[in-house]
Amino acid sequence: MIEPVSAGSVVTGFRMIWAGVQWLLRSRQAPWSAVPISATIRPHILPWYSVRFFCLNERSFAIEIVRARTIRPKKLRLRRAASDMQLVMVEKSEAMVLEYLAWSIPEKMARTVPFEQSLFVKLEGLHGKKVTVDFELTAQLFDNRRTELPVWVRTNAIDIA
Repeated sequence: MIEPVSAGSVVTGFRMIWAGVQWLLRSRQAPWSAVPISATIRPHILPWYSVRFFCLNERSFAIEIVRARTIRPKKLRLRRAASDMQLVMVEKSEAMVLEYLAWSIPEKMARTVPFEQSLFVKLEGLHGKKVTVDFELTAQLFDNRRTELPVWVRTNAIDIA
């Protein structure tokens, strides 16, 4: 014999399902806010564009960025910058994934000047539209657990000629 289901238990079931969907959506968005890094893109020597990453760490421990790649558009070519002060490309550093970056973001109040680093991205073949580039940076947190996690960073929109 089938017992009738009350309206209250149906509503509770839908609320539980909705809470699960919301949790999934929030967990998918988590890397965007894991480390507060911002990025600005601007033309360099076309088809190369310079991307400046900056961050003021509000955590009580340092963070190191160890790897960078693009996630949207996928598989764009990247190059390292020669130094912080000059935007000069390192010629033999072209890759889809830049490894061993060793960009250190000091802990809160260790430095009042924000962290700033640059790299270059090749936007060849993307013409006649506004483009934003999404990067996935791999960060290693110097907390008690030495956590390594992905951090997603989106650049500003830029017109591609």
